[in-house]
Amino acid sequence: MALLPEVTAAFWIMKIAATTLGETAGDLFAQTLSVQYPRHLDG
Repeated sequence: MALLPEVTAAFWIMKIAATTLGETAGDLFAQTLSVQYPRHLDG
């Protein structure tokens, strides 16, 4: 039963790291190519 907390902690650490790196890489990529978020035409 001691393995479960270690696996859970490792999972969340990897998940947060992957999300952070993914967001950072996406922002860098968008800024490098001067890509802007699409504007919605609400009227």
